[in-house]
Amino acid sequence: MVLTISIYFIIFFLPSLAVFIYKAIEWKKKSNRSSFYSFIASEYKSVIFVIIIVIPTLFISSKAFRKEEFKNNKELIEYYKKTKNYQKLEKIYTDLVLLDSLNISNNYNRIYYHYKITKSLQNSKNYNDFDMNSFYKNFESNTNIKSNEIYNLYLFISNYFNDKVKAKEIYFEKNLSKIKYTNYYMSLLIKNDFEKSKHYLLKEIENNGLVKTSYIQLANLSITNKKYNVAYKIISNKNTENYIPLYLKANIEFLNGHYLKSLITEYYRSYKETTKIGFVAAFLIMLIWFVFLYRMDIYEKEKISLLVFIFVFGALLANVSLLVYDYFHFYLNFYLTGNKINDLLFAIFGIGFIEETIKLIPFLFIYLFLRKQLNEPYDYLLFIMISALGFSFVENMMYFDKGVIHTISVRAVVSSIAHLFFSATLVYGIILYKYKYKKLAWFFVPLYYILAILSHGFFDYFLFFNYEIIFAFYFLIITKIFLTYINNALNNSSFFDYHIKLNTKKTRQFLAVGLSVIFALEHFYSSWYYNRNSLYNQSDIFLLPSIFVLIFLADNFSHFDLVKGKWKIFDLTLNSKKLYSSEGNYINYRILFLAHSNGKTIKKLFSENKRGLIIDRISIIYSSLWTKKDTIIENDWYVVQLEEPIKFENKTITKLVINFESKAVTLFLNNEKAYLMLINNEDELKLDNYRTNFRLLGRIDILKVIRA
Repeated sequence: MVLTISIYFIIFFLPSLAVFIYKAIEWKKKSNRSSFYSFIASEYKSVIFVIIIVIPTLFISSKAFRKEEFKNNKELIEYYKKTKNYQKLEKIYTDLVLLDSLNISNNYNRIYYHYKITKSLQNSKNYNDFDMNSFYKNFESNTNIKSNEIYNLYLFISNYFNDKVKAKEIYFEKNLSKIKYTNYYMSLLIKNDFEKSKHYLLKEIENNGLVKTSYIQLANLSITNKKYNVAYKIISNKNTENYIPLYLKANIEFLNGHYLKSLITEYYRSYKETTKIGFVAAFLIMLIWFVFLYRMDIYEKEKISLLVFIFVFGALLANVSLLVYDYFHFYLNFYLTGNKINDLLFAIFGIGFIEETIKLIPFLFIYLFLRKQLNEPYDYLLFIMISALGFSFVENMMYFDKGVIHTISVRAVVSSIAHLFFSATLVYGIILYKYKYKKLAWFFVPLYYILAILSHGFFDYFLFFNYEIIFAFYFLIITKIFLTYINNALNNSSFFDYHIKLNTKKTRQFLAVGLSVIFALEHFYSSWYYNRNSLYNQSDIFLLPSIFVLIFLADNFSHFDLVKGKWKIFDLTLNSKKLYSSEGNYINYRILFLAHSNGKTIKKLFSENKRGLIIDRISIIYSSLWTKKDTIIENDWYVVQLEEPIKFENKTITKLVINFESKAVTLFLNNEKAYLMLINNEDELKLDNYRTNFRLLGRIDILKVIRA
């Protein structure tokens, strides 16, 4: 746990802290305002929102939910079963046995949970072991029939957990067939013999012992021995069908060839097993990412109705994947076994291949029947990611039951981003083929399809075996690549327009507040659910590291450097000044500037204040005198339309090209510097490729930058 928190701190917080210090120093150097708080308020509202939501959540929940509120032992027992607290369960049943020593059910549960406790816990100093053997030895000498039955039950169950051969001998020697619970364990001892095992399970049901467990075991035993008709009779009987969990019922229907019935059962299971808190959490997670993806479609927005259709389509297909899992499990004998090689292959082909192929189906519907909707690169990403949101929405609902509520925030961030990334990778090959290379479809399309499957497989594999350090860095890498997908898709839109801007601050604040609310919801609910019995609350441990992650994500998912026609290479650096800079699009900003350099030419031209309007952003290529490279390509040059033309070498100059020296927030504190170039031929500004025919004059002082 300490290792996990340390990893999150190093990866997600230290880089942000370094940039924060850098920007604070720059602010102090150039600002006329002495108030440090104004700097925080202007640039770090999202950080403030995260802290305002998360920190009070930790404090309030720790104070508000400390009382035991269980109404009775039954509710408390159900709670401990859900949280697998076997030590507490043994204690409860021990107390019940002391109150009524002849209750066979309480004695069985006490014995059972005693042996469910791990040996390491039993050997610890904190474990108060009631002497089981001496306690039940007293029952042996008692002439009461019930006492004798309870002693024999203890003798049989204790040997089942310690010496199975002896347990079988005791069953026949003591003739335990009429005692509750014994026949179920006897069926486990001879489970390789289907008919005999079935006999003991039916005997257990007849004795009214572990009825539900026996029906489930009988169904599973029938499946293992390929007696699918026997299993189907169990779920078809109105007296027994309620004992079978819905997932098992769907499996049995599938194995008997009733595929539609199996699918309907899976849909019903999704509805039946979803808790209210699970639905609310899944819906909020979906809504946050849906809105984010829709906001990113800044140039030519798609109809919300069509996006909702694709979302529902993806959600409906989520249950179809379960049938494919059944096929792999029962017909291909391919499933998780704990073997690292097998589980890696299963994660890739048994999970990654299935899920990514199914999430691709709604996109293929758009591609085949509504291709006109795909008129810019981001549309490809948007439709496939909305399909992935539908898939993950259903998946989240099924995960968020009361026993795993501490996974809400993890799935809101890690799983959601992973699903979006895998799906975006599926279609990124199509984007490269259609918008960049214009050929080699046979190479890029299958390549990225394979990469999507592999990346999904390795993601799950690292989770299966709890490779915390590898997983943390892997998540960071796929996040960076995912953001590059979006940036490149927007850069190469046929509707690209520098006058259309992404509202960086609002996007950052939306993600910070939205995800913080999810984290707070999980923590409040888990505090209420766990802390009322003063139990260990897992969400307490992860709440503080979540601040690091939220700040990192809010910043990274709101900063996109939009440059027309540029294809960015995947940037896997943890951070950079450029990433945390002010917005890179200053179109429609007015500037007031003055010559800074000592050069005679620039001093003569700009000895007095000049005003201009930034009207375009361009990329230029020029020879470098101070680096080893022959040429340099820069994307941060801006065309300035002068309010008053100037005369230079018998030419009338109406436009200039400038490049701001600083990319940080201090640009808006004025007293900034910029490099200035003269345009030799304004017709070159109409070209879409790199401009080269410019003349560097020197540096100017930017006295003021304001929005027009």
